[in-house]
Amino acid sequence: MRIRWSGITITRSPERWKQIEDIFQTTLDLAREQGTAYIERVCADDAQLRREVEALLTKYEAVGASLR
Repeated sequence: MRIRWSGITITRSPERWKQIEDIFQTTLDLAREQGTAYIERVCADDAQLRREVEALLTKYEAVGASLR
């Protein structure tokens, strides 16, 4: 599966994309400090997963800031 979202292209299996999306969505619902701790906990053994989630969050925040 190939996903293009706001300048980021991710090619992953549907299962991997679901995992990234679930972590991303949950993180958005948490306060910043809680979100950081959550990502550290759920991505502890998977540095690539953490980078992908953090890249989406960074892009999301940049898009949000440009709308303010």
